[in-house]
Amino acid sequence: MVAMADSLRPTLATRFRGFLPVVVDVETGGFDWNRHALLEIAAVPIDLDADGKLVLGDTISAHLEPAPGMQIDPKSLEVTGAVARVGHKRNPFHPFSVFDTVTMAGLAYGQTVLARAVHAAGIDWDGAEAHSAVYDAEKTAALFCTIANAWPMLTPPKPELPPEQPSLLSAGDAT
Repeated sequence: MVAMADSLRPTLATRFRGFLPVVVDVETGGFDWNRHALLEIAAVPIDLDADGKLVLGDTISAHLEPAPGMQIDPKSLEVTGAVARVGHKRNPFHPFSVFDTVTMAGLAYGQTVLARAVHAAGIDWDGAEAHSAVYDAEKTAALFCTIANAWPMLTPPKPELPPEQPSLLSAGDAT
């Protein structure tokens, strides 16, 4: 196997324009953010290994006490199993760009349901562990890395234009 020259190896700064890719998953007490409590959150940063491949970073997570006045729909707990888990009945984020793993999985595997997409990618799936923010975030991150690593950058990263240079397409050129 031929090693990639260090000068051609992507970095997170060149691969994602300096933004840190992070997979975030939440478990809630329902679907209405105005009424239903946030119960669990997990985040998995994406990192690069020595070969320039995307890999999962260290997961961080928290179980949350619902804010006063927030509700928990018992039907949502049947799905998430959250009661048993939580024990009760430059900003690195780009302001408008999102890598949607569901869409990526639809393109790569023809699957838009996490369990099916993970299975199609050859990643282990345990339905009994699903609907935990940590489990879902880690499986989504693994799926993201698998898909992104299958399609390396089509062109080597180029430095961004200095701020004083005009963009290639000015607002007046858009049609």
